[in-house]
Amino acid sequence: MPTPSASDYRDAVQNPRSAFADPELQEAVASTDKLGLPRAVTGNTAVVFRMSYQSRTWAVRCFSRLVPEQQARYVAIHDHLRANPLPCFLDFNFQPQGIRVRGEWHPIVRMAWSEGEQLEKYVARHLAQPHALASLASQWVQLMDLLHGVGIAHGDLQHGNVLVKDGQLVLIDYDGMFVPALAGKRALELGHPNYQHPLRSESDFAPALDNFSAWAILVSLLGLSSVPDLWDRMRGGDDCLIFRKQDFLNPFQSPVFSALSGVPGNNVKWYAEQLADCALGEPLGVPGIDVQAPISSTTRPASSGMPAWVAEQLGGSSKTSAQDVADNAGAGAEWVVSEVLAKPAAPSLQFKISSRDRTNALVMGLGVLVPGFLSLIPYMRDLSGYALAVAVMCLLLGISRARHWYDEHPAVQNARLAEHNLAQARNSVESRRRELEEATEERTRRLNEINARIQAKEAECHRLDTHKAAEIRQAQAAASDRIVTIRGELARLPQMTQTERDEQLGKIRATFVQQYLRGQRVVDAHLEGVGAALKAKLEDAGVLTACDIAHVHDNVIVHRLRGPCHVAGIGPAKAAVLATWVEMMERRALERAPQTLPKDREQQIVQTSEAKRTTLENRIKSVQDEVDRGIAGISGRFEAQRRSVVSEGEQLQRSRKTEGDKHAAKVRQLVDELRTDRWNLAVAEEQAKIHRPIPLLEFIKAVLVGSVEISSHDSQNTDMGHM
Repeated sequence: MPTPSASDYRDAVQNPRSAFADPELQEAVASTDKLGLPRAVTGNTAVVFRMSYQSRTWAVRCFSRLVPEQQARYVAIHDHLRANPLPCFLDFNFQPQGIRVRGEWHPIVRMAWSEGEQLEKYVARHLAQPHALASLASQWVQLMDLLHGVGIAHGDLQHGNVLVKDGQLVLIDYDGMFVPALAGKRALELGHPNYQHPLRSESDFAPALDNFSAWAILVSLLGLSSVPDLWDRMRGGDDCLIFRKQDFLNPFQSPVFSALSGVPGNNVKWYAEQLADCALGEPLGVPGIDVQAPISSTTRPASSGMPAWVAEQLGGSSKTSAQDVADNAGAGAEWVVSEVLAKPAAPSLQFKISSRDRTNALVMGLGVLVPGFLSLIPYMRDLSGYALAVAVMCLLLGISRARHWYDEHPAVQNARLAEHNLAQARNSVESRRRELEEATEERTRRLNEINARIQAKEAECHRLDTHKAAEIRQAQAAASDRIVTIRGELARLPQMTQTERDEQLGKIRATFVQQYLRGQRVVDAHLEGVGAALKAKLEDAGVLTACDIAHVHDNVIVHRLRGPCHVAGIGPAKAAVLATWVEMMERRALERAPQTLPKDREQQIVQTSEAKRTTLENRIKSVQDEVDRGIAGISGRFEAQRRSVVSEGEQLQRSRKTEGDKHAAKVRQLVDELRTDRWNLAVAEEQAKIHRPIPLLEFIKAVLVGSVEISSHDSQNTDMGHM
């Protein structure tokens, strides 16, 4: 039976008294559009009307597309919600025969209408009220705990299916809901991709179905309560809160996760890391949110996520505790570096040079200045060439010695080492970042390949189910036609039996009448105007009894056997007398004729009828058995194929888990290594600030002007003898 269209439902809803089976809906009035027609909201599988009666309002879902097992699922959901009422659910009533369209009954879902505000609109209105969002996050955790407690998973937690009414959370749209009675089934829908695990498939249908989307919404609420401008930066409200599917596919290259990792002094970073870690695992392997976990935006679980070497450095610090690390881990590496390296540093030009090195420097300076001075004296001009040579030699030796001091000085070496370490740290971070990006892309590519194969197997299952249903419907239709024909015969059997009864009784009565009429002789009859002479003429004509007269027409007597005959003396008047006498005899015979069949004849007719009924019923049973065997054969054939496909799909899921775990472990390892590299980079940057590069000229100037610190003992390695 085809499902009605939206216009068909709209036409039916215009007359609720004749359309609905529900007494309240029969009295309800539909919301209308500008044309006065019922306003229909059309979705993927249903058409929704808003119906009001007195102070009550309902959303009536009329199905525009039939999904296999949908009615059975709705019954299971309806029963479970009735048995486990929760304040987050609206009144839900599934009616298998809810609305009549063109003479056929179709199912509906009647649900209480909620005037609540959709989640993303509520969040957008309260961005300037972080406590409201934090309170909503806490309520969200409590709600998830309630659902888990009664074995329910909504299946499509997203901004459009979560309403906020009077400060309380309300869930709508229960099409994809999981309840314990549906264990072992497959999901009919996969939910909103911006809230679901990126690897979710139809086979992921269990109590843990909501865990990932619950984490996604919780982290979104906590993040926005701490950093409201994330809403604008991440285009919140554009079919999402702040996360999109791409963020879950590649969390370590996601701008959202990157932004959340920099939120200082709260627990947002920790929750974001848990969500990113969940995105790397299996959809049903995501843990539920611990209702005892801290949800406020000012506390954080005691987990710093820092390298061990930093912890060792901080271990000896009297002013930095592990809790300090936990409280500040979201602020980046700089605060730890400042703690680790918070030691007095010598000014960059406070060099330690021995007194002998200082003397050597003065001697070399004089070696340059004295020859130049002598060359200016007239009587010493003949020696000017030698003096200039000595000056140049002293200058070169001085520069060489200064360069040696510069290269060997600890401050210069420290600066060069810090610069080298900084370059290495930067290269390491960039290299690790590229490795992480490649590993993440490889994981996404590989898992997408496996997911595509899993989806192909699921599509093959759907195809087999569709073909199986089509063949079963065809077999049932053929059998139904045969059964309808046989049941038609069964329906006509009582009439046929009565007809047989009437026919046999008619024959008995006719025989009785004939026999009675034969006993009524014309000679003995009192016929007005017909004397003995005419009676004799009638006998000569063969008219002896009332049975011999078939009928009389004018003055012609029609003999039953001989046909028309003329009897002299019988005119119209006497013929009428004969006709009246015959009719009177027939009425008398009919009055005296049997009114019922003899018992033996009645019993024989009943037995014959029952035998025919039994035969027809056996034929129906035979047809039903035949179609049952046919359906069993069809089911067996398709189930064998389906089991093979399902087995291959399960193997692919195991392969996906293995591949996912392997790639996730590699990604986590690279993430840990990248964090360590970033800590090292921060340390290298801080060291580079302390040990900044020292220009050679600045070094020489410092030596010449005396802005150096002279050691109290002479250097054993620097004297003029070494020059």
